[in-house]
Amino acid sequence: MGETTEKVIPLTLVPNDKVNIEASSATFKTPTVTGTDWSALMTEYMKIYNEFDKQNTLLKLNPENLSKEEVNAKYQELSGAVDDFVLEKLDADPSNPFNVILIPSAIPSQGFNDWPAENLTRLKRVEQSLMDRFPESKYVENLGFQIYQIEQEFNKHQTYNSGTLPAPDIEMVNPNGEIMRLSDLRGQYVLVDFWASWCGPCRRENPNVVRLYNKYKNKGFTIFSVSLDENPEAWKEAIAKDKLSWPNHVSDLKRWDSPVIQQYGFTGIPFTVLLNKEGNFIAVNLRGAALEQKLKELFEN
Repeated sequence: MGETTEKVIPLTLVPNDKVNIEASSATFKTPTVTGTDWSALMTEYMKIYNEFDKQNTLLKLNPENLSKEEVNAKYQELSGAVDDFVLEKLDADPSNPFNVILIPSAIPSQGFNDWPAENLTRLKRVEQSLMDRFPESKYVENLGFQIYQIEQEFNKHQTYNSGTLPAPDIEMVNPNGEIMRLSDLRGQYVLVDFWASWCGPCRRENPNVVRLYNKYKNKGFTIFSVSLDENPEAWKEAIAKDKLSWPNHVSDLKRWDSPVIQQYGFTGIPFTVLLNKEGNFIAVNLRGAALEQKLKELFEN
């Protein structure tokens, strides 16, 4: 229901449901819904999410002039309260039809680095409970496929972080036309950074990467930058402009036709993998604070 995504009441109707909705223009985001076995959960969720939405909107305005770190910490606190509510309700009643609305909040939006394995177990339990209750539902069938895909990605993430899976070797030329190999960097921790001069998010992340390189380069850390550029001059100019001072820069200048894309299984950049001294994966797609924390664990603990 509703005309826009800002004014929508999510209903998970099943056959023979009779729903009573009490709402006005002022209370549309927090309606009172009765009449079904899932309406109480929906009413409670709408109120909790509306409070999160209000607080998050205020946080974006930042009237207290909080630092970036303080804003991020406050957002984590706000979103964590919603996540805790969702996980509690999924556990309490896994066959509740309204769980199809809650489940997206239990799925990680930025990778699996801080996502516990128990969440996957929880999602599979909810899927099975809904399938038992609604065996003919195409929606539940699609939900099961989504959870299967999440499981596959999570298992891949676990493998990448195990330190036992070797990274495919990369052999390309540097800006001077000389061949460089990723495998030649064994004995160091290596951040393989896939980027390009035309990639705005990559360029914005570069100052952080430069800072961390300078901080840990004398402790056994280096960077192997693989560019998806096709214009060699633009590539060289970006290296100089962003002060990417490490010596390991390579490209085959094939942009999205480069074989490394399939080798490493990514669909967008920036994309990174962190390798141990043996050349095995230990982390995937770390950036910003997450990359800094991982390097701190490796070199300062």
